[in-house]
Amino acid sequence: MTSIKDIINKYEVSRATLHNWKTTKPNLYNLLLNPEATNEKLRDINIVLEKYSRTIKCSFDEDDILFILNLTLENFIDDIERLHTIYIEQTSKELKEKSEFILSIYQKIQNLNLIERYIFISRIKSLRKEKIKQTDIKTAIKHYFKEFLK
Repeated sequence: MTSIKDIINKYEVSRATLHNWKTTKPNLYNLLLNPEATNEKLRDINIVLEKYSRTIKCSFDEDDILFILNLTLENFIDDIERLHTIYIEQTSKELKEKSEFILSIYQKIQNLNLIERYIFISRIKSLRKEKIKQTDIKTAIKHYFKEFLK
């Protein structure tokens, strides 16, 4: 449990503001007092997601992932249920020239359940954070998307 003095110093809020939050924003107040509980929950969720990811059976190939990485699907985590639709919207200009390829990826994305979509988007975000050189991208894809590759 974090002390009130530590919260005031760390987040630069006055004691009066913090006291006000105790009644007006009790969830925020409790989060500030018990950040370890939140971190523990996040750690537990990440452990479960990693264990779940081992059960994923997908059929993407490296070219699919490379194509997807040129899009911005990771920006749509709030609308993850529509990920397949967002994918089509982002590829609509290329659909005429590459329809078979684009539609095959669409089907693969559509077949992912919600948790698999979340893991997939998380892997895209992780890969982007690494700022991988273009020469190393295929190795990175094999590492980050191993569960999704056939």
